[in-house]
Amino acid sequence: MDKVKVILNEQHQLMGEQKQILDKKFPEGWEIISVPATGWMLKEVNKAAEELRGQTVVFASPIPALIEKLSFQQGSEWGRFFETGVECETNTHVFVFHNDKREKKELPGGKVIQVVASTGWQLV
Repeated sequence: MDKVKVILNEQHQLMGEQKQILDKKFPEGWEIISVPATGWMLKEVNKAAEELRGQTVVFASPIPALIEKLSFQQGSEWGRFFETGVECETNTHVFVFHNDKREKKELPGGKVIQVVASTGWQLV
């Protein structure tokens, strides 16, 4: 079985709690697919979607077009299964990290912003 692919912008880092969640949910292992800071052009997203077809993918950084393409694949595969009863050869599984918690952070100059907390992560 292929390792789970974790999509992560090269400017982002996984937080400790996120790593623990990945280790617990996917004990067979996972690996990071690094996305350039400038993102991917649609042609590159399409290529990545084809390469990731049939795999388990976790989004730690949002890549909206890739989330859409892989989620569509996953839904299509389930739809065929429910229509025909025949399990698809490639089962794409899509997960995203989510956190309801926000923390206040004061910037130089006194401006206060909300940032995602380092704890409270869920894999959905």
